[in-house]
Amino acid sequence: MQLAIVIPYFKKQYFLECIESLAVQTNKNFTVYIGDDASPEEPLEIIKGFEGSLNIFYHRFSENLGGTSLTGQWHRCINLSAGERWLMILGDDDYISENYVEEFYKNLKEVEERNIKVVRFASRVVRSPSGDISRRFEHPKIEKSTNFVYRRYFEGSRGSLTEQIFRRDMFLKYGFSDIPLGWGSDILAWMQFSEFGNNFSINTATAFFRISDYNISRGGYLEEQKMNARIIFFSHYLLANLEAFEPAQKIRFIKLFEEILYKQGKLSIKYWIQLSKLLLKGGKPIQFLKFNRRVFLYVVKNHNSFTIIDLVNDIFFKIRLQLYRFKRSIFRQLETWRKTEFERRIWKRQQLFFGSDLKKELSDFRFYRNDDFETWKNSTIWQHRLENKLNAKEFALKAGAKVAKKIWSGCKEDFQKLDLLTLPENFIIKPVRGEASKDVFLIRGGYNLFDKKKYSISDLEKAVHDLFMVKRISEIVIEEFLPNESGEILVPNDYRFYTFNGNILFIQLDKRKSFEKEQVSFYDENWNLIKEKVVIDAVTNKSDDAPACLSEMVIQAKKLSKHYKIFGRIDFYATQKGAVFGEFTPTPRRGKSLTKFGNKKLIDAWNTYCTGMI
Repeated sequence: MQLAIVIPYFKKQYFLECIESLAVQTNKNFTVYIGDDASPEEPLEIIKGFEGSLNIFYHRFSENLGGTSLTGQWHRCINLSAGERWLMILGDDDYISENYVEEFYKNLKEVEERNIKVVRFASRVVRSPSGDISRRFEHPKIEKSTNFVYRRYFEGSRGSLTEQIFRRDMFLKYGFSDIPLGWGSDILAWMQFSEFGNNFSINTATAFFRISDYNISRGGYLEEQKMNARIIFFSHYLLANLEAFEPAQKIRFIKLFEEILYKQGKLSIKYWIQLSKLLLKGGKPIQFLKFNRRVFLYVVKNHNSFTIIDLVNDIFFKIRLQLYRFKRSIFRQLETWRKTEFERRIWKRQQLFFGSDLKKELSDFRFYRNDDFETWKNSTIWQHRLENKLNAKEFALKAGAKVAKKIWSGCKEDFQKLDLLTLPENFIIKPVRGEASKDVFLIRGGYNLFDKKKYSISDLEKAVHDLFMVKRISEIVIEEFLPNESGEILVPNDYRFYTFNGNILFIQLDKRKSFEKEQVSFYDENWNLIKEKVVIDAVTNKSDDAPACLSEMVIQAKKLSKHYKIFGRIDFYATQKGAVFGEFTPTPRRGKSLTKFGNKKLIDAWNTYCTGMI
């Protein structure tokens, strides 16, 4: 199936009508994914009534997220889907006409030929409980996304989350920005998901968007929060993408934001500077002068909200802030000078890969083997997505490598439903994200080989509960514990390949008997011992036998590295199945503990094979 219809569920009031509209679709080529946001009104009774007529996947989350992050709830509900190319988020109180899916597939060929990434439908607004239905809002068949947004604000059009179907690869690239109440998150998404290009409109089917006493769209509800969210949306998101609009449209959006600030009494030095810069940058000196005249008149009329004292205080605050930032920059520069060149590059990569909440959130998005490599690699720093071990394994399988079989994966509420007695005698529990050996359980017959303790079922349940609640780990995976090449279930040795765009510089062997490393040594790809220390704790006078599957490891490491491109460490295990992929590590040891020799070798390889790469 190519279409996933995702319903972030919380309200039961109109949910039956929502599901009924799916059950009567003339084309049933879709799967319904329902993510229950810990609602006090479970919808199972309604859902069970449609089990024979709809392909439904239902999941109840144990903690409410929509109350603090509506877009976070959208994200985790989309993550329930199974890799469908097209996605739709349907409000739990909205509904669609019976030909909605049929019309989507009828137009899909043209949509694909035009490389359109967002499909929009006609819509009508339903007001409940009165039952009043608005006029039908239709759109040009092909329309630039920015023109649609402009029409929405200035020409009486409308658009919301429900009536859009969008390509999954674009969602994986951008996600929904976490604006309070999700206010404007969908508007921004339709521009980003289409990459500020064209949308495709289908006016032969209709989405019905409901406004009632049960949703946040109703008038008079959370008005102050909505206005604050609107200011955030304009200031941080819409105006930041103003260059995508036409000149006349830019001026109208600037004026609209100005009016919002006046209306809410939110005009400040910060916003005055922002709007002044936008007008001057756009080459509009006359508009700039008119803007300042309006600001002057506003200040005179509303002197209590924008005084000279406020201005002086704001200036002094900015001076203190700049002094603080200057001191911090000096401190960081001193710290940087102490680092090796390799450590500096890894530190910079750490900031790029994991330096924002959005990047962390994006790395949680699930990818699937049947996604083409363009979908995996559709953002500038796409490799951070492979920090998610489930994604990394899918990627490795797609490239032809072997991985340990997944037994189970899920979050806290899923684990509570898992019967641990159904697990095999030997298995591994690890976080889906994070360092390889941290918070890992290597269970052999109820015994954890890492901490050398015996675990009963209740002990294991408590330990995993602590991972979720104390360590704040959001998701874990349980996978098979593979015997080593000799057929023994022991703590596996790690074979860590330092790779550069398809080239192998070092193979690091970590020998273990428990969590702590027993010995670290380095080899070239032909298993010749490196007799100079690469890291300060490396052994250079004792050589171990190569694994029997070394050649397989080398082939797979080079193949994966060619896809990964930038420098990265790729880990393998030597098992009875042969070379088994472990994980990708973009920031090994955070670049620390290198010798001068190790630093020089790594930097030379970086400059030779990964010139200009992060």
